[in-house]
Amino acid sequence: MASCWSGRRVSVSSPLSLAAAAGWVGSVAVVKRSSDNVVIRRRITPLDQRSLWLPVLRGCLVAEGDGCRFDGVVGAERWQRLFWVLWSGPVVLAALGSGGYAVVEVVRGDGRTAVAMGGLCSTTASMMVAMLGMVLYGYHRSRRQVDALEAWIRGSLAAPWLRVSR
Repeated sequence: MASCWSGRRVSVSSPLSLAAAAGWVGSVAVVKRSSDNVVIRRRITPLDQRSLWLPVLRGCLVAEGDGCRFDGVVGAERWQRLFWVLWSGPVVLAALGSGGYAVVEVVRGDGRTAVAMGGLCSTTASMMVAMLGMVLYGYHRSRRQVDALEAWIRGSLAAPWLRVSR
């Protein structure tokens, strides 16, 4: 799960100049160009993929001596991680709160309220497990896209004459 969350670091050195490397990477991935760096962002759109949790390659090409270097990461979008935190935070708090309240009611001797709060606790815990399962399944389904994005940037910068299909 940690690798899904933080992404995989990618660092590629290339003998190509910064301008030539930006040209080979192409307009499909170049987001912003300046004299000292090129910002790259690329997402693969696979066929028959029914998951929102698709990886994205993002990073920066910088000049390094006669060549250039790409430093970036392949991983989840920032909005996906934000969604996960915003969605799971209240659910975890509801599960902990209702579970704690159920324990308090058991100690007090009010079994009816304790059962209701226990049911609410198990429901919210089930929601959390379901969400975690969906996210992990989406990452599992898209694991080949992570390798493909890394291979694309390595191939584009190492062998520019070999055009990797876009």
